[in-house]
Amino acid sequence: MAEQVVMSQQQLEQLLRSISVNPNPTAVTAPVGSGNFAQCKSRYSGSKEEDVEAFINAISIYKECVNVNDANALRGLPMLLDKLAATWWQGTKDSITTWEAALTALRHAFGINKPAHKIFREFFS
Repeated sequence: MAEQVVMSQQQLEQLLRSISVNPNPTAVTAPVGSGNFAQCKSRYSGSKEEDVEAFINAISIYKECVNVNDANALRGLPMLLDKLAATWWQGTKDSITTWEAALTALRHAFGINKPAHKIFREFFS
């Protein structure tokens, strides 16, 4: 049978303080910006069959999920580029100094270039 325990109010309060859980625990997170693209499966070769926007979206989501800072992302971008895109990067990398500039350059180099009249029609439809 269960044995009954008798304690004073002070003893009960002391016991509760010793076992109470902190209502604001500090979250355990990975250090900001410690990630890299080493395990990223997305690749881009620059072929016409591939969508550069889909590639950019995929690596942006990966970058956010594994806490890759902009400097590490820019340094690791060449690991994700193959064939034509890798060759393009070799000729462009010295002029690109930020992650956003790299994404903009990828879009300009491999994005869909629409004639002005199609852009006008999409904009005003």
